[in-house]
Amino acid sequence: MTIKVDLRVVGIFFHTEVTLAGDGPFTVEDALVEAKNNSTVSKSFDFVRRSPGQPKAPTNFSATYTNPVDSKASGNRYSAGHYSLSDSWDQDADFYRIWQYYIQKPNNMIAPADGEFVPAERAIIEDGDTIIWRLVTIHVDAVTGRPGPNPDLVDLMG
Repeated sequence: MTIKVDLRVVGIFFHTEVTLAGDGPFTVEDALVEAKNNSTVSKSFDFVRRSPGQPKAPTNFSATYTNPVDSKASGNRYSAGHYSLSDSWDQDADFYRIWQYYIQKPNNMIAPADGEFVPAERAIIEDGDTIIWRLVTIHVDAVTGRPGPNPDLVDLMG
């Protein structure tokens, strides 16, 4: 079995087609590992997982380009170089940043449709899927329900 998927990481301008071959089924984690293992001199890709004993979710994504790179979102051209983004889990902050992925199916539907969280190592991907990782900021008060500096956000979260 062979499948091809697109892998994108927002913010570091990374976009590549990944080919996975073997018995399957294949996961989001498989696509990340394959992209890392098949980095080239002109476009290298890396990701770092959390320390042992913590969730396996990536904590950092990075890409290094020897040529200028174009942003798919803005159309802007950025200089060759190293681009890196990391999550943050400062317990004293009013917010934290985490990496979130979603899978866009060839028919533009987002999977899973019910919004259920599935860890990357268990999220099944299929031929033609696009995996998009993005760093999102979550206001702590919106998660905990505690009153805080942005009560409007708490109200929106129900």
